[in-house]
Amino acid sequence: TGKDGKELERLLVGKRAPGFDRSFVRRPASDEVFSANRDLLKPAGVSQEGAKPGAPAWLDLKVASFDRDKTASLVLYGPGTQYSFQRKEKKPKPPREGEKQEKKEFEWVQATSGLDSPLKSEPLDGVLDALKDLKAEDVADSSKASEYGFEDPAYRAVVMIDENPIDLRVGKESKAGQRYAQINRSGAVYLLSASTVESVFKPGRELATFAKQAGRIG
Repeated sequence: TGKDGKELERLLVGKRAPGFDRSFVRRPASDEVFSANRDLLKPAGVSQEGAKPGAPAWLDLKVASFDRDKTASLVLYGPGTQYSFQRKEKKPKPPREGEKQEKKEFEWVQATSGLDSPLKSEPLDGVLDALKDLKAEDVADSSKASEYGFEDPAYRAVVMIDENPIDLRVGKESKAGQRYAQINRSGAVYLLSASTVESVFKPGRELATFAKQAGRIG
């Protein structure tokens, strides 16, 4: 297509042609076959002959994007569990005479515990990094979103950025063992690997369990 979105040409791509990075192509209404000087199958997600196609190179598989330093809270939901964390500003030390006020510092607390004891920040910062860098393996048919289990998701993460929520819902498993996922119940439906899901939900779960065993939450 051109810059105006109008179709300029349509080609049918066949098998890889002999030589380096070449493909057989032809126009739909023609029997004349050409050997193109590009491997057009690779951008379409076909890495080798007979392999199952992967995600085309032109797909945007970035699931979420936000400024981690603007996070106000994080809630993680799993099977039968909910862990809520708040990011609070530390009380600054009064500056000495002639000194500038120190830069604001923040800490994480367990929001549902009623305690202000700070938690280790690294695991939760790691969760936020995993969320803001979250990348899917592929996309699914968004017209079937109601069938993917987002009403009662297996996993869910809600990040408050200022007053704007980023609501990641992870639903049913696909036949390939991936998980369907969607942000704010709209737009694209993504397919996440099991390891990607764990990178988001495991650190918060382990931190909450550790705090409970240490007697810091009820």
